[in-house]
Amino acid sequence: MSNKIISSFEKNQPKTFLSFKVKSFTYAIFGVFLGFFIGRILGEIIPPLAILTPIILGLFSFAFSEWFYGGKYANEKRENIIGTFFKQFSIKKVRMSEEKQSTLYAEYKSKKDNNSLFDMEGNEIIGFEILRGDDKEFELVFQSLVENILKTLPAHDQVQFVRVNKDFEDENLFKGREILLEKRVKSQRYFIFFSIYYGVNQQFKQECIERLEEIGVQLNRKEMSNYCQFVFAPNNHPKNTEEPIYPLTYFFGDKVVHAYNGDLIHGASSLASIPRYVSPDFKEFYRPIDKVDSVLCIGFRSRNSAISVLKDALGVLRNEKLEDKKSNVKKIESFEQQMIDKDEGRNVNLCMSLNIIAFGHKEDVNKALTDLERRAEEFPEFDFRPIFCRENAFIREALFSVLPGNRSYNKNRNQNIYSSLEASYYIPFPVMKHDISDKRAFNFRTEENTIWSFPYYKPMATLIAGLPGSGKSLIAGRLFNHHIEMGRQGYRASGFILDLGDSFLFLEDGLADFTFKLSYDNSILKYRPLEIHPLNLFKPFGDRIKYAKKFICQIMGFDPDEPKSQSASDGEIIIAALREFYTKNLNRMSEFKEILEEKLPEFFERISNKELKKANWDEYKARLNNFCKGGLNGEIFDPEKVKYTEKDLENIRFLYACKNTQSKEDKALISAFASLVLEFGNLLEEKFKSGGENEPSNFFYCIDEMQWWRDFIPHSWLRERASQNRKFGASLWLLTQDACDLLIPKIVLEEDRMASEYSLLEAMQRVFFFTLPQNLKVLSVLAREPLTEMGSAIPRGRIESMHKIAKNIQFSIKQSSKNIKSSKFTKGTDRLVGYCDQHLNMFALCADYEKEFLWASTTHDGGRSIRKKALKYSELPFFEVCKKLANWEGSIPENQVSNNFEIDILKTAFQLDNITI
Repeated sequence: MSNKIISSFEKNQPKTFLSFKVKSFTYAIFGVFLGFFIGRILGEIIPPLAILTPIILGLFSFAFSEWFYGGKYANEKRENIIGTFFKQFSIKKVRMSEEKQSTLYAEYKSKKDNNSLFDMEGNEIIGFEILRGDDKEFELVFQSLVENILKTLPAHDQVQFVRVNKDFEDENLFKGREILLEKRVKSQRYFIFFSIYYGVNQQFKQECIERLEEIGVQLNRKEMSNYCQFVFAPNNHPKNTEEPIYPLTYFFGDKVVHAYNGDLIHGASSLASIPRYVSPDFKEFYRPIDKVDSVLCIGFRSRNSAISVLKDALGVLRNEKLEDKKSNVKKIESFEQQMIDKDEGRNVNLCMSLNIIAFGHKEDVNKALTDLERRAEEFPEFDFRPIFCRENAFIREALFSVLPGNRSYNKNRNQNIYSSLEASYYIPFPVMKHDISDKRAFNFRTEENTIWSFPYYKPMATLIAGLPGSGKSLIAGRLFNHHIEMGRQGYRASGFILDLGDSFLFLEDGLADFTFKLSYDNSILKYRPLEIHPLNLFKPFGDRIKYAKKFICQIMGFDPDEPKSQSASDGEIIIAALREFYTKNLNRMSEFKEILEEKLPEFFERISNKELKKANWDEYKARLNNFCKGGLNGEIFDPEKVKYTEKDLENIRFLYACKNTQSKEDKALISAFASLVLEFGNLLEEKFKSGGENEPSNFFYCIDEMQWWRDFIPHSWLRERASQNRKFGASLWLLTQDACDLLIPKIVLEEDRMASEYSLLEAMQRVFFFTLPQNLKVLSVLAREPLTEMGSAIPRGRIESMHKIAKNIQFSIKQSSKNIKSSKFTKGTDRLVGYCDQHLNMFALCADYEKEFLWASTTHDGGRSIRKKALKYSELPFFEVCKKLANWEGSIPENQVSNNFEIDILKTAFQLDNITI
């Protein structure tokens, strides 16, 4: 684990001598003296007992002490015995309005001060809610602020860092993303509470107010009272009163607290032992409680009293005399870390208590708290394992310990902390407050199990990088699916996908308005004819000649618009030929060629350099002949019969273009297909962008498997769409296996005069990543973080954060693969994906996929066959059919299945006893 430090673990362990607890020797001495007293009595009856009794009692006391103060963590067995005894005589029922606990908070000393509570001892309590913005340095600022508070915490004062998870109140947020309800996403709030000892440290209070007002707002009494009410009654609406204690009756059972009818309970866990080493990744241990309503509270009290200081001074003297023996290595390391903290000004003397309260149905609470303990127990690196324990006998203390300013901690759970940096590692960061009111945005789930609304429609160049099978096509397909759905709900939306290998073939079954394919038929070992005449793609549009000209010129091998080109007049004859071609309402490439050849003699008569032009045009015509009847690719680009005409392009908003194989053998054919698709895409963008014929529309250019297509797509085209076209509402989306695929080759740099090989990569404003490139410079561009002078990543910087996210992603992919093969797949699956953008946001997202989307996006023969039959049978819209197919509890068939099996699936989907197809 990175950035690890030695914790205060050794300082919390019982003192030892010769590997035995010092306390055991004390017990042994006491046993010997007790034995002398008892032996004198028994020796009068049996003389040998006068000698044996002190020895036996001394050894027994020593052994009992070693056992009594042992266990998985210090004092575990002692705590269990005392807790069992305590549980038998503890109160089983508490009426909050009648018992002493209801007087935790006293009458307010000043009616003018609306921002303070007071406990029964007269300690003043103030609170803040932390509101995290999109400041890229927030985590560093927050950690620095936390350390400053802990270092200046006066004796007897207390601070609590509290993270609250609770359900969203508005379930309409999940419309179209119901899987987020199944995942139990939570709204998170973050509080910091201070308990000022008898209210005397007003200077410290004022300093805290000034510090925290920069990143949060101070709470008033009503707001603090509402928090208290949430602790006791999370399902009830806040009463907005100044009375902090909620009037409920609590029943304390075995490991649970009941306050309701039914199976809603409170459960609690506490940190019983800190790990030997700790790092910023400690916060990952809290993940299991993110799926239930919960309160995580880390409280600190200063131990800077005279007695504590004296004890620690004696401890330093003792540690300085340690010999460098193997048995003392751990203690020496701990002592050296303490000296480092002192030199860096991070030495503190704190008492920490970490308590977690979970609320909900009994099975959910039990699972969350059990997973919390198991996650720590099964962590692969032993020295980084903390120990969390489920509270039973002291559950009331744990419950009350999360209240603002409460000092009734379970004394068995206190941990002494001697480093402000170490203390900050136990404290989770606040999550960013995202705008969730955007109904058009796509809602992702974060690692913290909250919602992040992704404004996918904002015109930004976006990269999705990942190895085959990592899930990049799934996430792009889900976002494009959502884009189309928003278009059908009335939002302006349009675009096209250029696919390779049929990753997005599901768009053909009713989502895309038109599908344009270059398909290789393995049965006849050649490409099938296009299903529409190429020039008819442009026919229904006003700017058809402009874009058809570019396509024709590209396949003929010249660019009349190039500033240094001598072929400007060549472009004019192409325009004239196209104008006549469309005026006569012709269709085929061979018909265009005939018109062009008729116009060439007149064209040659008007120019001076006839011989040179004729030689050039012989080459141009030869290339054009390849795509006309009788030519090498004429059967494909100039077919006798076609499936579609220009009428099928009316009202087109979404185009799906694909090549079904990865063969690059016929480069001229593939280049022509790519050119045709890109020019048609340019035409669509012109139609729907700001200032176009229609109202402005968000237009998506999506190129799948960029590492393959880059040989056929000009880098200048990509760079222009990444940097310029976004001004008009267009977004370029590139999917590739490695971010290095976006590097511009040197030969292209020389030809296109681009500033840097990283120009295209630098234009990517948003990046989703499943894997990271090995090239550190490329990674530096993605992270928008410079490398050090030595060419390495900045310690604890954004590049290191990306590597940490990538590591978690690999684990999530393995888990997702297991779930797909199990019954857990029935409610959809999820994978982790990294995200960073130009605003320097960086986090891991859970790309949850609903079962209906998996039915919508499947490209497997078995799933597609069933989906097509369902569409034909029901005549329902595409999305409605997929929602019904999701009723099938089994996994989606990959291969073709029997007709009876398909009928069984359809009967389940449409909830019918019988169905005929």
